[in-house]
Amino acid sequence: MPPRPTKNIRKAPQRERVYSFTATEPGALLELLFQLLPQLSRTTVKQFLRNRCVLLAGVTTTQFDAPVAIGDSIEIYNIGTAEELQHPLIEELYRDEQFIVLHKRPGIPTISVGGASKSSLFQVVTHHLKKVDPNEKIFLLNRLDRDTEGIIIVARDRQLQQDLLAEWHSFVLFNSFEAVVLGALDTSSGELTTRPTKDKKRGSDKRRTSTSSGRDKKPASFRASYEVLSTGPYITRLSLSLLTRNNSIRSTLASIGHPLLGDHRANDSIAPDLSKYLALRATELAIFHPIKRQKMLFTIDKPLVNLDRIAQTRLTAAQKEALVIEETVSHQDKKQLNKHL
Repeated sequence: MPPRPTKNIRKAPQRERVYSFTATEPGALLELLFQLLPQLSRTTVKQFLRNRCVLLAGVTTTQFDAPVAIGDSIEIYNIGTAEELQHPLIEELYRDEQFIVLHKRPGIPTISVGGASKSSLFQVVTHHLKKVDPNEKIFLLNRLDRDTEGIIIVARDRQLQQDLLAEWHSFVLFNSFEAVVLGALDTSSGELTTRPTKDKKRGSDKRRTSTSSGRDKKPASFRASYEVLSTGPYITRLSLSLLTRNNSIRSTLASIGHPLLGDHRANDSIAPDLSKYLALRATELAIFHPIKRQKMLFTIDKPLVNLDRIAQTRLTAAQKEALVIEETVSHQDKKQLNKHL
């Protein structure tokens, strides 16, 4: 049989910048566009705005009377961008041509697990953007557990993603979290550290976890500084700052006997019973924008996880007794661990 003729698949047009200006006088955006584009009809210029093709100072806008200052960049593309994402578990905090910053609520994974379709943040955002531009792609710069509330940032270009991952500490200025854990920590401040160690029987995958009151100069796969915000005999509230790109806050706290309240992975603990939500939330993420050359701070204004309420959780007599037993076992484990550190 003769081969089937190749189907004439029409590729989607590439999104390209068609006009670029720098404002030399202040004014309202639409009026300035009429002046800058006299060769186009007023209807065409309005369509650029309505179709989200206009960027003012690097950010898409549809506001016809947006104030323009001297020196502001005005860019117009042949294809617009999708409207702000509306999703019960994902809030769009910021978007420009390089990044999208998102508030991820608990209940949705960052990436698909087990082949689940359109159920992850990555899938939801990608699908939303491709409705307008089929060529649009996103590239993750950080991840969070399904049950963790926090800030996710994605790059809109693969090379930008790779460059930023290679220079992570020049890009991320600080990444802060708050948490509520079971029990009382030994010190009011210090570091959480998880580092890989060599083990003859298990290879190099074995990890050691510890806390310290000073800086650990040894190489570590995960490090975070912590400070106790409030403490009681049974529950402690912490602020944490990541010192590495790797985020292992949840597993590290569990491994030292202070699991997050609501952590269902802590099977041998009372922690899962003490909160409906995982008591971990990103509070601030600060970056240095590589194109705009300026610092940018992102926070979550309306968090779903109420750490104030979780921190006031009261234990029953049975839970207190279980915690005493749990901490006794944990203390013995710590002594054994310290012998090998």
